[in-house]
Amino acid sequence: MTGRLNIGAYNLHSDDDGGQNDPSAPSGAKCLDWPFFVQLIEPDEGIYCLRCCKYKSDCPTDSSEDGCRDVIGGRYD
Repeated sequence: MTGRLNIGAYNLHSDDDGGQNDPSAPSGAKCLDWPFFVQLIEPDEGIYCLRCCKYKSDCPTDSSEDGCRDVIGGRYD
């Protein structure tokens, strides 16, 4: 899933370059019926992304600084 983010609706700041959540943070987070996921939010770009995965190798959680466009390709318009 990829999309645009209305940062004003969530009181986020345009200078925040965001971060990543994955199965270890927040504690207990998961995608229903999928053992792995990677999710990033980038307020400065106004985008977010989420991928649920059957295999850990399909969800690169070691590349959070690369951002959504690199970690989870797709359309962000």
